[in-house]
Amino acid sequence: MSQEIPAYPKPLKAWLTVLLLTLAYIFSYIDRSVLGLLIEPIKADFNFSDTQMGLLSGTAFAIFYATMGIPLGWLADRSNRRNIVAVGIAIWSVATAACGIVRSFSGFFVARMMVGAGEASLSPCAMSMITDMFPKEMRGRAIAVYSSALSIGIGFGSLLVAFLLNFAEDFDFSTLAAYGIEKTWHLIFVLLGTTGLIFSILFFLCGNLLGNRIIVFSPAAYPIRCTIYFRKTLSIWGFLPWAAL
Repeated sequence: MSQEIPAYPKPLKAWLTVLLLTLAYIFSYIDRSVLGLLIEPIKADFNFSDTQMGLLSGTAFAIFYATMGIPLGWLADRSNRRNIVAVGIAIWSVATAACGIVRSFSGFFVARMMVGAGEASLSPCAMSMITDMFPKEMRGRAIAVYSSALSIGIGFGSLLVAFLLNFAEDFDFSTLAAYGIEKTWHLIFVLLGTTGLIFSILFFLCGNLLGNRIIVFSPAAYPIRCTIYFRKTLSIWGFLPWAAL
């Protein structure tokens, strides 16, 4: 099969796409890290041990986040990337909201696993889309903007949680108790999840903007992309000798 070389979209369209992907990345970082900002009230309400909190904040999330990225990267090379990202945002947002409703360690663990599974869809698709929208001399800048979401998420996430804690301090939970929202940290998880779910719909509706056409690559391009993402995943998890291969 011959390789189809697509024309790059207009710069405005490409940068708006990067903006949407960056916003999605900010949402993902806030949703994955919010548990760390609410450890004390969660631990007190459930009487969880330090080990259990460590499993929820780290292991549960990492199980699918580390393993699902590779098959989702494979899928991103062959399918509709807009839909993959939109569904991923919806999955991690619903799972984030579920963290505020579950009432057991096992339920919390499963919800955190699904947060990881949903978030694993974003970066493979984002890198693929940025590669297709920018010539190589501009990709570094686009990827840098996308990657800045981590730093923005760290700062903005802390401020957002502090604002929500202050907002919900005198909140009357009597009307929401029937839905399992009885405390401030319940409300924070549900609000974050609901906001993300709305954003997933917006992301889906922007399909024409995102230019999500299926690009036809030669068969040799598939293992190259999968290998790049596999090396990145190994390096993140500390397997540097393997990543250097």
